[in-house]
Amino acid sequence: MTSPRKTQRRTGVARILLGPHPSEFAPPRPTGHRYRCGACLTTYGPATTLRGAHDLRAEHRRKKHGGGVPDGEEIMSPPPLRLRDIRTSDIVGSVVVFAVLAILIYVRNF
Repeated sequence: MTSPRKTQRRTGVARILLGPHPSEFAPPRPTGHRYRCGACLTTYGPATTLRGAHDLRAEHRRKKHGGGVPDGEEIMSPPPLRLRDIRTSDIVGSVVVFAVLAILIYVRNF
């Protein structure tokens, strides 16, 4: 019998500099637009643009349904990116890079 794995967490400065421990990562967010045919129960994609998903839909309709519109079809778009989806280490890194660039520009103008 194996014991359950303990989840490691980084705290304080280590979390700010290194970000969360790999065991803390959330599952990846869905990316790209997908086309779902309710009649075939099949999902196509991902497509990088909404237009690409419409093209997938048109191609599927033409090939599998003779151009007709199947019942229950939908185009699924990824959820919008929220601020809390960005890792703390990425935010801190961006602020540091911005501050260094601002200092360099300020020093160069003197």
